[in-house]
Amino acid sequence: MINQFVASNHQHRSPHAPLDTNRNTRWTKREPDFVKANCDVSMKVKGYWGIGVIIRNDEDMVMASATWRTPGFEDPTTAEACAIWKTMTLAKECGFRQVIFEGDCERVIRLIQKKERQDRSYLSLFI
Repeated sequence: MINQFVASNHQHRSPHAPLDTNRNTRWTKREPDFVKANCDVSMKVKGYWGIGVIIRNDEDMVMASATWRTPGFEDPTTAEACAIWKTMTLAKECGFRQVIFEGDCERVIRLIQKKERQDRSYLSLFI
């Protein structure tokens, strides 16, 4: 399975996860056979996370989407890690093999991309 993790430059991002503002955020066509899975979190309701996922193919056609309302607490980084985990689970259940995952929490993306050692933070269950 080929996977890439990228952080996008969404306007509504957590102040705890600043992103590089020089990133190109325009949609660009991907290679055939790849899908891109985007996820985001809402923390508007105390005690819950709203998680949304959309998976699109190289022609920008929606291949799958889902939303969840799950019990959560007030930590945006953990909520974003949970969202990426749910996104990966959905992509796997749909049978996608070549996936680019995209989220807006750069800290979580960096933890996932680390290959040299296992994460020992409170986020490790998701990572």
